[in-house]
Amino acid sequence: MVGIIAGLIVIRDPLWAAALIPATLVWLLGAAGVVIGAVAIFRAFSGGGWGIGILGVVSVVIGIFLLSHALVTAATLIHIVAIIAILGGSISIVSSLFLLGRERRGADGPVVSATSPYRP
Repeated sequence: MVGIIAGLIVIRDPLWAAALIPATLVWLLGAAGVVIGAVAIFRAFSGGGWGIGILGVVSVVIGIFLLSHALVTAATLIHIVAIIAILGGSISIVSSLFLLGRERRGADGPVVSATSPYRP
C-alpha cells in the first residue's frame, strides 16, 4: 500500500518527488548506517574482533553525518554515487587484468606460450 501511494504521489507531483526522493534516500541510508554500525559494534564486543568494531564505528559516524546533513548530502548524492561507480569500475578492471595476467603466467612460472618450442 505504501508503495502504491508513493507512486501516485510521484506521478501527481514530480517536482516534489524530485526534492523528496533524494532526501528520503539519504535518511534511509543514514538510519541503516547507524543500525548496521551498532550491530557490528555489538558483534565486536561479543568476540567478532577489532576489525568489525572499527567498521561499525565508521558506519555509525557516517550514518549520523548523513542524518544530520540530509539536504547537503542529497544535493551531492549524484556526485558521490558517480565517484563510487568510477572507483569501483576502475578497481574491477585492474583486478581482472591482474588475475588474467596471473592465470596466463601460471601459478608459479613465467609466461608460457602454446607455440613455444621450450614448453616444459
